[in-house]
Amino acid sequence: MSSHIVGLFDRAAKFFQELQTEICDALADADGGRTFGADAWQRPGGGGGVARVLEHGVVFEKAGVNWSNVDGELEAEMASHMPGDGTNFRAAGVSLVIHPQSPMVPTTHANFRCIAKGDTVWFGGGADLTPYYFFRDDAVHFHKTLADVCDRHKPVGDYDRFKKWCDEYFWLPHRNETRGLGGIFFDYLGTKGEPAEEVFAMVQELGRSFVKAYLPIVERRRTLPFGVSAQPGSPEAELLSHLRANDWLARS
Repeated sequence: MSSHIVGLFDRAAKFFQELQTEICDALADADGGRTFGADAWQRPGGGGGVARVLEHGVVFEKAGVNWSNVDGELEAEMASHMPGDGTNFRAAGVSLVIHPQSPMVPTTHANFRCIAKGDTVWFGGGADLTPYYFFRDDAVHFHKTLADVCDRHKPVGDYDRFKKWCDEYFWLPHRNETRGLGGIFFDYLGTKGEPAEEVFAMVQELGRSFVKAYLPIVERRRTLPFGVSAQPGSPEAELLSHLRANDWLARS
């Protein structure tokens, strides 16, 4: 790998690590009852990461925000289907899934990543929203926040393309529907002539915009009533939580 690619990758990995901390701090502040634990791990093939989880909070039933920075060698067959030459790779990113206590608050997922292989480096990721009760202003806010970031980074940022990509990526043929309200998704940005530094700048702002896209929705919906028998901590709430989680997995 060239020094330029190594330098860009290292900056991306550092940013993703910082972003993990920023998102965890913001979510813990919003929850007001629990904090995130941290579990560092090592990958036998090279590298490692930190898994951070908040469980049984006031607002969030479970929130996981994970960071990784790994390296190693790909199987030849897999390497042949990826951009870049050779089989050595580096990959770093942050990924998260948030399941709230209240069904009035939507579940959300996001991830942002950088991969380097041979003479090529690229970025991928996105964010999407899965509500259980639909509120139009929540959908508008979430999408507009992401769209505004994309618009500030044109032509690399292309909200219409990324939204369509997300809808197609998370299309559930067995249900004939998308997963939730969608969001944005992109991959391999930087492999088709896009300036890598411009892509990285967009990814940084998208990553930082996640809290702005999601937490205002949490604040608007967290206190809405949803049935006395299903309040946090009750057996009904536990059942509802498992049903929502299983439904989300079925939509994944």
